Amino acid sequence: MTRLGKIERAVEIISEELQEQKNVNTVVVGANGVGKDFSFMIPNILLEESKNIVVIDPLDELTNLYSFKEKQGYRILKYTLEKEDALQQLEKDLLISIKEKVLIHVSFPNTFFDSKERNSRLVLEFLRIVRGKQDVEWGKKNSLHLFLMEYEGYASSHFNNTFEVWRGYKISITLSVQHVKSLENGILDNCHYVLYKRLKDRDTAEWIAHKLKNYQVDFPSKLLGTDLLFLPLTADTLMKLPLGMGILHKRYGDFTYENHPWVKIVETYNTEEILGSPLYDKE
Repeated sequence: MTRLGKIERAVEIISEELQEQKNVNTVVVGANGVGKDFSFMIPNILLEESKNIVVIDPLDELTNLYSFKEKQGYRILKYTLEKEDALQQLEKDLLISIKEKVLIHVSFPNTFFDSKERNSRLVLEFLRIVRGKQDVEWGKKNSLHLFLMEYEGYASSHFNNTFEVWRGYKISITLSVQHVKSLENGILDNCHYVLYKRLKDRDTAEWIAHKLKNYQVDFPSKLLGTDLLFLPLTADTLMKLPLGMGILHKRYGDFTYENHPWVKIVETYNTEEILGSPLYDKE
């Protein structure tokens, strides 16, 4: 759907729903190098101004954004899971009453590629501690938004329970993956939206197109070179998506006119557009 001739942006659609619901879970899917984090995950973090935020950022991509979030009134708490006392430090920090909004940033760049089981265990334990704070104090005022960047690097079947249980709290979860097939059904079943960025694997693209075959997609003229047309989604469309666009699938609803599942072509943000400056220093 377009609004007044303009393609809607994924972040704004989901943010609007977040204002109405206590919990909205989203997964963004796309091949390596198509900007899942740069065009969706990081813009979501930058544009969130009211909720407490926890970011699992294995490769430490978020550090350059601290000043932006501090100007929004956030207190930054940074933890590296490679340090033996990281969990103890978190518990110690959370014992202190924190009045301002908090952004908790977690990274483990040196062990990300070869210690999946360890990283998964530590992330789950880290989140258990955070949820305790949400139960006792944060849940009274601010809801929490959890971002799981590069999720496949620490994925575990134990996250099924996290997604299912946390829906009962004021906690929203947004995660990024390269392969939607790698997600446990328990995670997908508890996601409200799936955003597909450009795919490079034809088998996966055909699998997704088949899953969404019953939806008619409103194609904008900038993609087809013609007026807006309602057409089925194809694997070629998923593999040729412009980097600034995506396919957004609303997965839940009761099939009434105002609350039915749908598939839309949407635009995604550019992180540097929000920052007003380059994310990284140019050499």
